[in-house]
Amino acid sequence: MYPSLNFAFPFLIKSEKFDFIKGEIFEVTSKEVLNLLDNLEGYPDLYLKDFIDIKLESGDIIKALTYFKNEETNKDVLELTFPINEWTKEISSSELDDDFKF
Repeated sequence: MYPSLNFAFPFLIKSEKFDFIKGEIFEVTSKEVLNLLDNLEGYPDLYLKDFIDIKLESGDIIKALTYFKNEETNKDVLELTFPINEWTKEISSSELDDDFKF
């Protein structure tokens, strides 16, 4: 996972393989909510989506729909020198200019 250039949000990159990325899983049960998420994530211009295996804290493995950076578009928005495994407010806000802090 890599941050955007202004460190405001992260991107998963499908061509990059990581051992783990810590995150949260949400259950979406309606097409309407999924369409809203697609709009929020800029699908398919900014992000693409695909199912990946997720290991839960219980150890169970499930499939989850995940958004990945569309590597064909907006290539100049990534900070590729700063890979991270977990996105936190502390990481993002510590890297931001004062104008962008939460």
